[in-house]
Amino acid sequence: MFCTNCGTKNVEDAKFCDNCGQPLGSAEKPAEPAAQPVVEPAAQPAAQPVAQPAQEPAPPQPVYQQQQPPQQYQQPVYNQPSQQPGQPGAAPSNGMAIASLTLGIISAIFIFIPGLAWIGTICAIVGLILGIAAKKKAPSGMATAGIVLSIIALAISVIVTIACFACMSSLASFGWLFD
Repeated sequence: MFCTNCGTKNVEDAKFCDNCGQPLGSAEKPAEPAAQPVVEPAAQPAAQPVAQPAQEPAPPQPVYQQQQPPQQYQQPVYNQPSQQPGQPGAAPSNGMAIASLTLGIISAIFIFIPGLAWIGTICAIVGLILGIAAKKKAPSGMATAGIVLSIIALAISVIVTIACFACMSSLASFGWLFD
C-alpha cells in the first residue's frame, strides 16, 4: 500500500505511513459521493453542456528525488617530475661524487687489511680529490660523504703507519728486529 501523501510503500495492514505518519486509507476505497441526478429543464435547448458534479482534486503526487550515482574515488594526482632519468634535459648525476663515496668506502676497508693498507691510502687520497672537485661543481650529500670517508680512512692510515714505524724502531733499538 502506498501513502497518498508521500508515496512511501507501506505494509498492507498498516494504519499509518512509516515515513510521514499520515493515516493510510483501508484497503477498501472510500465511497465516492453519489452522483446527483441532473435534471434538464425542458425549456432549455439541448445544446447546452450538462453540469458535471464537482470532483475533488487529485492528491498531489509525491516528488521523488533522483538518486545520484555513487561517485567514483579518484586517485590524487601528485606533482610528477617532468623529466625522467635518461631523457634529454634531465639533471645529470654527479659521477665524481659517486666515485668519491665509493673510493672512501673502499679505502676504509683496505686500511685494515695487513699488506694492502697502501691501496687504502691511495684510494683515500683519490677519493678526497674527487670529493672536493664534486663539491665545488655541484654540492651534494654524496660528495660530502665521500670527503668525510676519505678523510677518516686517510687519518687512520696515517696513524697506523706512524704506529708501525714506532713499533719497528722500538724493536730495532732492542735488537729484536734483525738478529
